[in-house]
Amino acid sequence: MELAAREACNYIKADVFSNCHDTNNPDGVAVSHYFYRCVNDYCGTLAYYSNNNEERRKTQEVRDLEAVRCTTFAAYSKECANRQIILFW
Repeated sequence: MELAAREACNYIKADVFSNCHDTNNPDGVAVSHYFYRCVNDYCGTLAYYSNNNEERRKTQEVRDLEAVRCTTFAAYSKECANRQIILFW
């Protein structure tokens, strides 16, 4: 479960966000905080749906997992923007 979450959330470490990573910019944001937040929320969502195999739930699960990623990436982008670092993703 955690491996799937790490793979899904790893996008926040991609080049598209790199201008804001604290390792590339002294005014940047610690990407690790957002990465682990995403992994935690993603695992929680997977655990919630793991007990329910109904087909109609699968569609909602995919939506919820994408929402976890999108919410985390948006929060990271907003913090970057607050530091005058604009990202286009």
